[in-house]
Amino acid sequence: MPKGHKPNCKCFICKAKRGETKGENHSQFGTHHSEETLKKMRNPSEETLKKMRKPRSKEACANIKEGCKKRKPPTEESNRKRRETQLGIPNPSKLKGKKYVDIYGVGAEDQCVKRRGANSGTWRGGVSKSIYADDLTDRLKKYIRDRDEHTCQICKLREEQIGRTLCVHHIDYDKRNSAEENLISLCINCHVATNHNREYWTERLTERLKGVLCLFL
Repeated sequence: MPKGHKPNCKCFICKAKRGETKGENHSQFGTHHSEETLKKMRNPSEETLKKMRKPRSKEACANIKEGCKKRKPPTEESNRKRRETQLGIPNPSKLKGKKYVDIYGVGAEDQCVKRRGANSGTWRGGVSKSIYADDLTDRLKKYIRDRDEHTCQICKLREEQIGRTLCVHHIDYDKRNSAEENLISLCINCHVATNHNREYWTERLTERLKGVLCLFL
């Protein structure tokens, strides 16, 4: 079991470790692609092929090359440890029994303070403190979850599988925009993932919601 999880935890990680999502217990067991989807997969449109063949920008290629130059090859010691880990040979950690301050030279609380606010790698200008719109009521959230069939629209896990209520996410990240076409149901893990690479998630979830609305209407 993952550290900190209860023996009867209902999160998807613990269920997978217990083997409860294998075979017929899997949420997508027995499902198949529709004929329309199979046609799209066999004969992708020109627009899809264009996106797939889109070459990396010169800047991206330069960054990759620069990163490869800076990367150090693994040492013999690190290779030995990796082999021992794969073979199941115990490797006692040199850090065992030491405190955070002994390892990093600063207390854990002080380290957290240093990474707060504008010093955080995920800082977005304080948008998390902005107030939600008044029309984002519990009734509206329930309506969105019912519309999405209480299923996360990214990983496709249902509420009963996760063991908690789904989050209602603003697709354009504007907390004041509570229009139905801007709200979508996500599990807590996927909701956290959408905090990064926002342009990608905005585009992907917008496309996903179009499909949901077509089925719902």
